[in-house]
Amino acid sequence: MRTLAKIGWTLGRNLIGFLVISLLISLIAFVPMAVDIKPGLQDTWSFNASLYQREVASFVTGLVKGDLGEVPQRLRWMETQPNGLLSVVQNLVERSVRTLIPAVIFGVGVGVLLAAATAFLPAWAKRVLGTSNQILFSVPDLLIIFVLQYLAIQLDKWAGSPIIQVVEIAGRPALVLPIACVATPIAAYIYRYTVQACAEAASQEYVRTARAKGLPNSILFFKHILRPACDSILAVTPKMVAVAASSLLIVERLFNIVGITNLFTHSVRVPFIAKMLATVLIVLAAVVFLTNITTGLLRLWINPALRK
Repeated sequence: MRTLAKIGWTLGRNLIGFLVISLLISLIAFVPMAVDIKPGLQDTWSFNASLYQREVASFVTGLVKGDLGEVPQRLRWMETQPNGLLSVVQNLVERSVRTLIPAVIFGVGVGVLLAAATAFLPAWAKRVLGTSNQILFSVPDLLIIFVLQYLAIQLDKWAGSPIIQVVEIAGRPALVLPIACVATPIAAYIYRYTVQACAEAASQEYVRTARAKGLPNSILFFKHILRPACDSILAVTPKMVAVAASSLLIVERLFNIVGITNLFTHSVRVPFIAKMLATVLIVLAAVVFLTNITTGLLRLWINPALRK
């Protein structure tokens, strides 16, 4: 019963959090429309409360009904899609999720594997990994993207054919490089965090006792060091999803991927664009909270102490 109660609490807490975040997104997305700034020697601004309340109420009502309202003339092409406006929003979300989710999984997996490998590598290899990790932390993410793009272009030139597609052209997705660009900083962060978590677990008294009794190093590491560390890794994984989502704005722009961040380049003072932006942000929040639920349930399975 305690385990079921913990599962229910995990699901309920995240559902409430998602509803609160969705409400905040709905309230914040329409603020720019209601603020009127008059430039001058000293800028003045005013807030149209009635317009703000009307747009928020219209969005929430339309969201419940699945209708975002009238489409502007220059965006009428959206209504000609097979499933209308809904298919446009779905395509934007799918393009972003195809980069976001694999990047998080790949980044976390690589970070954990490299950190686990340090328990069995010689000292010089550990120093190489540690130095590489420090370099990745010290350079901006944008520089990492440019370097990976340059290496991919040079590889394509060397091979004489596009082995790695650098940009998305005519609907042909460029997934490998965008995923690598989002996953690299995540892998660097997870590597450092896993090494620290494993070092903390290795300092526990029961680990020292098991080592003194002659337990093989591999069994000692995977059963008594890495398993407890996985609880800490899962705790920070939802944060990695948020970090990856913030990186999408740069990655999708540089790789010509028409995803959800494409809406950030449009004017948020247009009611329809503001509604679409708020909708995809709520969908993105749903992805983050689904990750929270998944990692929370995995933590309950890995760490028996959380089930008490």
